[in-house]
Amino acid sequence: MNRSSKPFTLGNRETLIAVAIDLFQRQGYYATGLNEILSVAELPKGSLYHHFRGGKTDLAIACAESLSEQIVQYLQNALLQKQSYSELIAQLIAEMEVWLIENDWGCGSLFATLSHEAKPEDIELREAINSCYENIQGAIFTVLREQGLKEEVARELSLSTLLSLEGALSLSSAMGSICPLKNAEALLLLSFEHRAQ
Repeated sequence: MNRSSKPFTLGNRETLIAVAIDLFQRQGYYATGLNEILSVAELPKGSLYHHFRGGKTDLAIACAESLSEQIVQYLQNALLQKQSYSELIAQLIAEMEVWLIENDWGCGSLFATLSHEAKPEDIELREAINSCYENIQGAIFTVLREQGLKEEVARELSLSTLLSLEGALSLSSAMGSICPLKNAEALLLLSFEHRAQ
């Protein structure tokens, strides 16, 4: 899932996060060096360690948390706008399709990228990613509860939604096709209709 952009009018910390999210999604975590992040952000080296004393790991954690917060806010806004689950999924899928096409299929999920590349000893990073997934699932769960689904059903479907969106994003990026996203949309809507009965 993706809600990031690269706003250079932000403060130094926010700019570093925005640039790092973009580069991690395009190139991967280990293929992206701190010097490249600083170069794209047009900031001196000291600014990174001023904001992220733990270096690249701390920056990656901040990236995951920032993107998670954006996605949760997006879902909360959908609630305020009284969007149905079906409308929300259709909108999310459409935005993901546009994002992939605009980036020539060269981007992937930040959370999946960091999770796959994190080493076993990167405990803080792994815990942060897990927390981000839990927060996003929790926001989806709230949307589903507002649609009238029972707690257990909403919990199951919220996890299925997260799994489907993350998996479809990765497959669509790898295949250079929107078919996985379209299939995920159809399956999620069918699953919702079945559970809502």
